Amino acid sequence: MMNKTWEDDWRRSLHSSSCRRIIDEKGWSNDRFWREWTAYAQVVKLGGYPGKLVDLVQANMEPGSTLLDIGAGTGAFALPLAATCRQIIALDPSRHQLNLLAEQAQAQSIDNIVLQQASWPEAAAALVEPVDYCLASYSMFTDDIRAFLSRLAETARRGFFIVFRAGPVDPLRTFCYGPAFAVDYLCLYNILHDLGYLCDVHIVERQYMIPLSLVIEQYRFSHRTPAEIEYFLRENGRLVDKDGEQHCRHRVLDALLYWKRSV
Repeated sequence: MMNKTWEDDWRRSLHSSSCRRIIDEKGWSNDRFWREWTAYAQVVKLGGYPGKLVDLVQANMEPGSTLLDIGAGTGAFALPLAATCRQIIALDPSRHQLNLLAEQAQAQSIDNIVLQQASWPEAAAALVEPVDYCLASYSMFTDDIRAFLSRLAETARRGFFIVFRAGPVDPLRTFCYGPAFAVDYLCLYNILHDLGYLCDVHIVERQYMIPLSLVIEQYRFSHRTPAEIEYFLRENGRLVDKDGEQHCRHRVLDALLYWKRSV
């Protein structure tokens, strides 16, 4: 019998995730999923993401560098890092997400972000030359995580940054979608270690509240009714009245893994 590997754990966790399950069950493309998840942008904004993670990335980058943002989404990292970087390549398989990023970049008069609609690591072959740094934050939607991380590290001349969950998933997610096997950043840390990259790790905590109505919208693809979701949150002491509306408490731990090449 073959020994179970970190890659096995990753694949099992990926296929158990609510995002992957929704895509598989509905037969949607990656782009269709993000078009349908209308609550995403608001949840990110109210959740304070990426918050302090941006400062940590900036502190470990040389000013005027080039950055490949893998799975850039709507620009949570690309937009604030544009002031530090000479150029950012924002890579994402979703045209919808990139369009939203482009709108924000134009509104903020940012002109050093290049948009590229593609998936990683397939897009690696299209890069004319390596970049100084690579970043991937909650964007590792691939079965072959070893190839994803290996090509990312090889493409970065100076270093790379990985952001992923630290600790267990939110109990609300388990309530809405059922029990699921889930890994955290330690899985990625160990795969990178096996590849020869010993990363530094920094854990950042985010505490925030979002309206109950937005929580219900966020979980509209689950098998739970709005009344069941509200009851669960109330019973677990997570609902707070704010400005005449019910809000839900959240606590999230993000892990930043970073590696810098020796000069």
